[in-house]
Amino acid sequence: MKIKLGTSVVVTRNQQRPGKLVDVVIVDVVLLLLWLIRIVKVVFVVLVVRNEIG
Repeated sequence: MKIKLGTSVVVTRNQQRPGKLVDVVIVDVVLLLLWLIRIVKVVFVVLVVRNEIG
């Protein structure tokens, strides 16, 4: 949900300048990568903690 929200904000900003569509796509990809990295970090930490407790 948050990713879509941020994307729509970026798109509405860049609609005033039609040539910036590529920049929007790059920004979306970067945001997705940042979210994936966060998710992977959280999963990794959870797994490590579980292994230490178990």
